[in-house]
Amino acid sequence: MAARKKSGRITLRMDPVTHGRVAGTAKALGMDLNGLLNLLIREGLIRYEMEAQMLREPKTLSLLERWRYLNPTRETWEFFSDYFRSHRGLPVLFEDGKRYLLFEDGFGEEPSSEEIERAYRPPDTPSNEDVDDTPF
Repeated sequence: MAARKKSGRITLRMDPVTHGRVAGTAKALGMDLNGLLNLLIREGLIRYEMEAQMLREPKTLSLLERWRYLNPTRETWEFFSDYFRSHRGLPVLFEDGKRYLLFEDGFGEEPSSEEIERAYRPPDTPSNEDVDDTPF
Protein backbone atom coordinates (compact mmCIF):
# COMPACT_ATOMS: atom_id res chain seq x y z
CA MET A 1 0.00 0.00 0.00
CA ALA A 2 1.39 3.39 -0.99
CA ALA A 3 1.89 6.02 1.70
CA ARG A 4 -0.65 8.82 1.66
CA LYS A 5 0.73 12.19 0.65
CA LYS A 6 0.40 14.83 3.38
CA SER A 7 -1.72 17.81 2.38
CA GLY A 8 0.20 20.27 4.54
CA ARG A 9 -3.06 21.47 6.05
CA ILE A 10 -4.10 21.23 9.68
CA THR A 11 -6.87 22.65 11.81
CA LEU A 12 -5.58 24.53 14.81
CA ARG A 13 -7.79 25.53 17.70
CA MET A 14 -6.70 28.09 20.27
CA ASP A 15 -8.38 30.24 22.86
CA PRO A 16 -9.45 33.73 21.75
CA VAL A 17 -6.86 35.52 23.92
CA THR A 18 -3.97 33.53 22.42
CA HIS A 19 -5.42 34.01 18.94
CA GLY A 20 -5.52 37.75 19.51
CA ARG A 21 -1.92 37.79 20.73
CA VAL A 22 -0.66 35.74 17.78
CA ALA A 23 -2.65 37.78 15.25
CA GLY A 24 -1.48 41.07 16.78
CA THR A 25 2.14 39.93 16.77
CA ALA A 26 1.90 38.75 13.15
CA LYS A 27 0.43 42.10 12.10
CA ALA A 28 3.13 44.04 13.97
CA LEU A 29 5.80 41.97 12.21
CA GLY A 30 4.18 42.46 8.80
CA MET A 31 3.36 38.76 8.49
CA ASP A 32 0.18 36.84 8.03
CA LEU A 33 -1.04 34.56 10.81
CA ASN A 34 -0.08 31.39 8.93
CA GLY A 35 3.45 32.66 8.32
CA LEU A 36 3.99 33.45 11.99
CA LEU A 37 2.62 30.08 13.10
CA ASN A 38 4.93 28.29 10.66
CA LEU A 39 7.89 30.32 11.94
CA LEU A 40 7.05 29.58 15.57
CA ILE A 41 6.71 25.86 14.85
CA ARG A 42 9.95 25.67 12.85
CA GLU A 43 11.95 27.55 15.48
CA GLY A 44 10.42 25.75 18.45
CA LEU A 45 10.40 22.27 16.97
CA ILE A 46 14.17 21.79 17.15
CA ARG A 47 14.10 22.00 20.94
CA TYR A 48 11.43 19.31 21.21
CA GLU A 49 13.19 17.14 18.64
CA MET A 50 16.35 17.37 20.77
CA GLU A 51 14.40 16.55 23.93
CA ALA A 52 12.78 13.52 22.28
CA GLN A 53 16.19 12.33 21.09
CA MET A 54 17.69 12.85 24.55
CA LEU A 55 14.91 10.78 26.13
CA ARG A 56 16.05 7.84 24.00
CA GLU A 57 19.57 8.05 25.49
CA PRO A 58 20.13 5.87 28.59
CA LYS A 59 22.53 8.43 30.15
CA THR A 60 19.97 11.21 29.86
CA LEU A 61 17.22 9.01 31.29
CA SER A 62 19.43 8.15 34.26
CA LEU A 63 20.24 11.83 34.81
CA LEU A 64 16.54 12.72 34.53
CA GLU A 65 15.61 10.15 37.17
CA ARG A 66 18.21 11.53 39.59
CA TRP A 67 17.04 15.08 38.82
CA ARG A 68 13.42 14.05 39.53
CA TYR A 69 14.47 12.55 42.86
CA LEU A 70 16.05 15.87 43.92
CA ASN A 71 13.22 17.95 42.43
CA PRO A 72 10.01 16.01 43.13
CA THR A 73 7.61 18.90 42.55
CA ARG A 74 9.13 20.21 39.31
CA GLU A 75 7.91 19.33 35.80
CA THR A 76 9.96 17.35 33.27
CA TRP A 77 10.23 20.34 30.91
CA GLU A 78 12.14 22.13 33.68
CA PHE A 79 14.78 19.38 33.55
CA PHE A 80 15.52 20.27 29.93
CA SER A 81 15.78 23.96 30.81
CA ASP A 82 18.20 23.07 33.60
CA TYR A 83 20.12 20.70 31.33
CA PHE A 84 20.64 23.25 28.55
CA ARG A 85 21.40 25.98 31.09
CA SER A 86 24.05 23.78 32.71
CA HIS A 87 25.65 23.06 29.36
CA ARG A 88 26.14 26.80 28.97
CA GLY A 89 28.08 26.70 32.24
CA LEU A 90 25.31 28.16 34.38
CA PRO A 91 24.52 26.51 37.72
CA VAL A 92 21.07 25.11 38.36
CA LEU A 93 19.17 25.74 41.60
CA PHE A 94 17.64 22.56 43.02
CA GLU A 95 14.83 22.24 45.53
CA ASP A 96 17.33 21.48 48.28
CA GLY A 97 18.56 25.07 47.92
CA LYS A 98 21.92 24.09 46.43
CA ARG A 99 23.23 24.91 43.00
CA TYR A 100 24.66 22.19 40.78
CA LEU A 101 25.93 21.72 37.28
CA LEU A 102 24.36 18.83 35.36
CA PHE A 103 26.64 16.50 33.46
CA GLU A 104 25.98 13.41 31.37
CA ASP A 105 27.28 11.23 34.19
CA GLY A 106 25.59 13.03 37.07
CA PHE A 107 25.70 16.23 39.05
CA GLY A 108 28.75 18.36 39.72
CA GLU A 109 29.57 19.91 43.05
CA GLU A 110 27.98 23.14 44.13
CA PRO A 111 29.98 25.87 42.35
CA SER A 112 31.83 28.50 44.34
CA SER A 113 30.49 32.06 44.48
CA GLU A 114 33.27 33.08 42.06
CA GLU A 115 32.17 30.41 39.56
CA ILE A 116 28.56 31.57 39.86
CA GLU A 117 29.56 35.21 39.37
CA ARG A 118 31.67 34.26 36.33
CA ALA A 119 28.82 32.19 34.85
CA TYR A 120 26.34 35.05 35.11
CA ARG A 121 28.71 37.78 33.89
CA PRO A 122 28.11 38.80 30.28
CA PRO A 123 30.98 37.60 28.04
CA ASP A 124 32.53 41.04 27.46
CA THR A 125 32.42 42.13 31.11
CA PRO A 126 35.78 42.01 32.91
CA SER A 127 35.94 40.45 36.35
CA ASN A 128 37.29 42.44 39.29
CA GLU A 129 40.73 40.82 38.93
CA ASP A 130 40.86 41.83 35.23
CA VAL A 131 40.47 45.53 36.02
CA ASP A 132 43.69 47.53 36.30
CA ASP A 133 43.19 49.97 39.16
CA THR A 134 46.71 51.41 39.01
CA PRO A 135 46.62 55.24 39.27
CA PHE A 136 47.65 57.18 36.17
